[in-house]
Amino acid sequence: MRRTRFTVFVLCLFTALVIGFAPSPANAQDNSNVTGVVTDPSGAVVPDASVTLSNPSIGFSLTKTTNSIGIYEFSNVPPASGYSLVFSKSGFVTLTLGTITLNVGNKERRDAQLRVGDAAVRIQVTASSTETLDTTDAAIGSNIDGDRI
Repeated sequence: MRRTRFTVFVLCLFTALVIGFAPSPANAQDNSNVTGVVTDPSGAVVPDASVTLSNPSIGFSLTKTTNSIGIYEFSNVPPASGYSLVFSKSGFVTLTLGTITLNVGNKERRDAQLRVGDAAVRIQVTASSTETLDTTDAAIGSNIDGDRI
């Protein structure tokens, strides 16, 4: 009787250890990040600037504020093409960077330089190439966009 309890105890302990140390499935890196620094024409950082990342085709829009050293960061952004970044702050001209493609697992860096002026004036910059150089990560990989599939 005592030996049976011991066997059941060991069996339960072994099962608990196997379940506890079983490898969990690895989650695929299915998001992107966008970061950058906002400066003025003299190169000084612009704190508390409003930065909006949006993509109307997928219904995504998120607004952040630059920190005390002018840095903004958007994490866990769904990969897609057609994003735009809008930078604004009182006393500066609003700047729009358009046609941004975010690939899976990439960390895009988009720095912006705001010109001093009336906020009613807007500057729009549109990129002509979908290829970007990732200067924040040394990993080598390749992305396949939906059109190629």
